[in-house]
Amino acid sequence: MTGLAPALIYAFSTSPTLNGVLTTTWNRRQQIINSKGIRSGIVYPESFPLASMQQYLLCLEETARQIEGALADQNPTFFCQEGMNPREVVARYRGSDWGFLKLGTDQVIRFNLGGRDGTFLETRCIDAQECIKATAALSYLGERVATAGTELDELLSLNGSQLRANVREATWYGDRGNVMIGTQRMLLPEYAKQIASVLLDGADGRYADLLIQRFENPPAKEIRAMVKGGKDIIATLATCLRENKTIYEVR
Repeated sequence: MTGLAPALIYAFSTSPTLNGVLTTTWNRRQQIINSKGIRSGIVYPESFPLASMQQYLLCLEETARQIEGALADQNPTFFCQEGMNPREVVARYRGSDWGFLKLGTDQVIRFNLGGRDGTFLETRCIDAQECIKATAALSYLGERVATAGTELDELLSLNGSQLRANVREATWYGDRGNVMIGTQRMLLPEYAKQIASVLLDGADGRYADLLIQRFENPPAKEIRAMVKGGKDIIATLATCLRENKTIYEVR
């Protein structure tokens, strides 16, 4: 799933605005996340490709230690209060140590802790879920990924540095961006269509239709057109959530 990050950001981002005003980036929220420096944003160093949960947790802990050091250095008055270290301070305000670890987990796909078997995979696709149906569609997409064949592997980035470069293209440029998959360069919209073709070929039902629509006409593109047309996007997204409708259904 991590390797799908560029296509997921392209097809699911709903944040090309700041308080309803257009920004110059396709995904404003992911840009903010990446700007924080200490976080990797999409994939931890040495964790792609991911071989085990232990590998991921070790990378998470190393990133957490770096974040803790930065917080203690930049704002010790708050993050080292009453003799506590930054992790303890954040855990007190967030309710658990996992609250601190979340500072380092702003990723499109991430492992989480707390499932009945001790772990579960959380799909956190940045600003994707304008309504419950969109969230459910992501779960359906996860099922399709789990049963996909080697054809999907051929469309994924080969290493972490290439993945990061492709994620940056998706975050900043969206439908004007291009990605490198191995030695092949292609426009991001075409790449997203190829991903959709592999994952949703032969699929039917409302979630399959919703996903195909998002890959072919991503919400960020729709939102840009709405804002340029003078429509109140904040009210639109509120309607989506309240009425459990996608942005295409209330535009």
